[in-house]
Amino acid sequence: MAEAKIQFTPAQAAAIQARGGSLLVSAAAGSGKTRVLVERVAGLITDPDHPVDADSLLIMTFTNAAAAKLRADITKRLAAEIRQHPQDVRLRRQQMRLQRASIGTVDAFCLHFVQQNFSALDVPPDFTIADDATLVRLQQETLSTVLEQAYTDPDFCAFADLYDRGRTDDTTGRAVQELYHFTQALPHPAQALQRFVEMWQSDAPPEKTQWGQAVLRETSARIKGVLRLLRTAQKIAAKDPAADKALTAVLMDDEDRMLLVLDRLDHGAWDTVPEALDNADNWRRAGRVPGGIASNIAAMSANMLRDRAKKQITTLRTDFLLCPAADYQADRRRAAPLVAALVRAVEQYRRTLLEAKLAEKVLDYADLEHMTLELLLTPEHERTSLCRTVSARYSAVLVDEYQDTNALQDAIYFALAAPDASNLFFVGDIKQSIYRFRQADPSVFVGKQTAWQPYPADAPVPYPEPATIALDANFRSAPQVVEGINF
Repeated sequence: MAEAKIQFTPAQAAAIQARGGSLLVSAAAGSGKTRVLVERVAGLITDPDHPVDADSLLIMTFTNAAAAKLRADITKRLAAEIRQHPQDVRLRRQQMRLQRASIGTVDAFCLHFVQQNFSALDVPPDFTIADDATLVRLQQETLSTVLEQAYTDPDFCAFADLYDRGRTDDTTGRAVQELYHFTQALPHPAQALQRFVEMWQSDAPPEKTQWGQAVLRETSARIKGVLRLLRTAQKIAAKDPAADKALTAVLMDDEDRMLLVLDRLDHGAWDTVPEALDNADNWRRAGRVPGGIASNIAAMSANMLRDRAKKQITTLRTDFLLCPAADYQADRRRAAPLVAALVRAVEQYRRTLLEAKLAEKVLDYADLEHMTLELLLTPEHERTSLCRTVSARYSAVLVDEYQDTNALQDAIYFALAAPDASNLFFVGDIKQSIYRFRQADPSVFVGKQTAWQPYPADAPVPYPEPATIALDANFRSAPQVVEGINF
């Protein structure tokens, strides 16, 4: 009896069949992303024009259990193809090749890769993965050594005096370790630290710096949120004559002031923004409602939204401290040498800790990822001969749970893919990113989601541009549940 053919949605079908360019699939919960990933793998293996061998696929998942299940699902899917084409010798061979396919976590891949190529690195061949107790001990010993040396630097002492007002150097030590752990998730930590120092040494006006631009972006996002509150309040007030008379005019005035702030954010200099925010916080009194606002549901609801908008504006100044540009520049000049001293201590900590680990023949998974990238890319970010050889082995690089990757892992994926990244496939859901404590960086996912264009409905195959596809249909929950949650 023939197996029932699955009916895929247009978005699912596109994610399965797209070829020729990098593809990011944003898959909501219950949208069938695992089925899509399995079907895409099966489609690559059975492609009528350009079939690939199963052992030429590199598939990264988040856990060993997920990798085992994915391998089992692909095996089952290939078995179904063999039942439909029992005379196809090549398909039977693919089942055996699948057992040799690289399907696992990025940690497992990097461990195996470094073990294979240890001779190209300054690491002992019999290294092991450090347990938590060993890592904590080495980190504490290294931090003590580095801080003792750092306190001979007057600028570092000034940083400690400013940053750590207690009687111990715990806060200063945490700053060194936290900055170290943050940069360990980046492709080239030493270069990242140097760029960090240069940012503080720049004489650019605040609106031209990364920090200033981040503040302005967040301010803009909050103002747009306030606008949504005020416009919703207007719609509610307009439904009742008394509420309309008392509130609509002042709500429209509120909206105009917020629009002025947005205009200053988009076109004005830094110092014009605090002035616009001060003006935005100038709220007119609403008109009278017969019987009082509490007696009128529309007026009460609209007023509650307006109160929420007021609170957002009040906290905006205290949250972001939008000081005048002259004060910002003065603070930056005073802090620049202190930041440079902190970075020197972090870099010394990074080198000393690695030396301590190598002396005991242990490494952690972040070390393995950095060493993998070192084997694949030169300091100038060019592909090594080993990288060219390794990436040529893989017909496709597929990454599951991409929302929990970081910039270092992302660089590894691109190095292992084709030079034009045409065989990269990412799938994930930004709403399910929960591993920030393990250095996951959701902005890696969001950056591509923002920069890459949606996959066209009439796209030719192959389609050479990087693209995104959204799987937003939920097949896991009852329609009533989905409707209620969306509401």
